[in-house]
This record gives sequence, structure tokens and C-alpha cells, in this order.
Amino acid sequence: MELEELREIFVMLAARGLDPQLCDTPVPYYDTPIMCGDPTTAYENKPEEFLLPQNLVSMNPEFMVRAKGDSMCDAGIKEDDILKVMCGTVFQDGDIVLASIDGETTIKVYCEDEDGHPWLVPQNNHYRPIRLSEESNARIIGKVMQIIKEAPRVSYRDCMKRIREATREQTARKVITPEHVSWSIREIAPEVKVVRQWYAVYRAMVDKEVLMVEDFETFCAMVVKEVPDHGHLPAGDELQRLAVQSFRKPIKKWDPSDSPVTGKRYLSYQSIGLRMITLLEA
Repeated sequence: MELEELREIFVMLAARGLDPQLCDTPVPYYDTPIMCGDPTTAYENKPEEFLLPQNLVSMNPEFMVRAKGDSMCDAGIKEDDILKVMCGTVFQDGDIVLASIDGETTIKVYCEDEDGHPWLVPQNNHYRPIRLSEESNARIIGKVMQIIKEAPRVSYRDCMKRIREATREQTARKVITPEHVSWSIREIAPEVKVVRQWYAVYRAMVDKEVLMVEDFETFCAMVVKEVPDHGHLPAGDELQRLAVQSFRKPIKKWDPSDSPVTGKRYLSYQSIGLRMITLLEA
């Protein structure tokens, strides 16, 4: 598609109340990292280019650089963040700037002291501020206008630590007593119309960690104890035949397109299982 055709589409979208943005304005990007620490030599080779919407690019010269180091971490600038720098703009105390010192570049906060002396101040207490002077041959190249951050990646180990903590808290909040389990079985029994429907009750008890997976014999013994006169007492071999396809998963993950029963039979199993979970959680 030609650029002019694309522009016409954007005009049409704008006429409908939308706000399309065409990335058609090149902004130089210097891939060599600019230190957020000790000054480093500036990048001299030909830059790459980013294409940005025109309304995000000012009339002043702009370019983009990649940060390195941790001296600006307290200001939210981390290693490999992309910084958009504007040249020729007015800057004041507290602005983050790209500066050159003796031909080397660094990212810092600009600030003047009580006597009017300019300083470059890192945002990490492990680094010392740099006082600018005529002897240091320093100049401010531009002001950092925008920080483009990469999404962080959290370690699997840290995630699992948080998951285990949450699991322990959840377990501590609700302990299902044997008396409550017995009551739940008696409450659900009238809804069970055929032997195999007890599987949904068994699965709910597994989901709530009242039973171990495939412990059909213990489950059957519990039901016989609580409702001995029930007309459809469970049998371990009958229940085991249903432990296939999605029925091997927690009830909330059952899938009617991948289950050993279908139609109204599936809905009855699902209803009994969810009802048993509600009883156990009551």
C-alpha cells in the first residue's frame, strides 16, 4: 500500500471520530548504550531510525538512545530502557539530561546549587554528583523527554514462591473438618439419582483436597457410612471408569466436548459437582 493511500484511510478514520497515528516521522536511534553511571564515549557511527507519529515529534532535533547502568534507577531509568532526547530545548533544575563531559556522555539530573554552580546528580546513592566546570569541557546535549521501557521478566523461582505463600494462606483460611464433609455428603445424597453420579461428588472432594486422587475405596466407604440406605450407593470400579478425558481435571475445567458423558447427563454431573463444592465451602 502506498503512503498516500494510507494517509487517506487515516483521514477517513479521523472523520469518524477516531484518532489514528501514522508512524511516518523518522527519529535517529543510537544503539550503543549511554551510561547511567560513569560517563562513556558517545556513539559516532550512523544511527538507526525509529518511526514515530508526527505529533509526537517536536520541531527541535530529537534522537533516541539506550540506557546502561543503574545510576538513574531511582528515577525509573533501568538498563536497556530507550530514552527520547530533545535537543535545543530549555531545561531547568530537576530535568533529566543527556550531557557530554570531555567528549563522553552520561545521563543525569541537572541541578544548580545555592551559588549557581551546575551539577549532574545521579539517582542512586552509590554514585557521586558531578560538578560541571569550564575545565571539564561539559555541555548539555538535550533533555530526556520520554522513557520507553521493556517489559520485565520475573523469574520462575520468585513466582513459585508467591504461589506457595498464597496456597498456604488459602489453606489456613479454610480447613474442612471431617464433620463438615459428612454433613456435605448427607446433603448432596438426594440429588444423586444413579450410581455413576457419585463421581461428581468424589471429584469435588478431590478438588477441595478432602480426598486423594483415585482414592475411590475411601470415598465409597464414607458414602456408605453417611447414607447407608441410599438406593444407589457408589462402587469403586464404576467411578474409576469415569476418570477419563476432562473428567480427570478439576470440575471447573470440565469440557462437554471432551467428557465421557454428554448432553443432559453431562449437565447433571456438572451440577452435582459444583453443588458439592458449594457445600464443602459453606
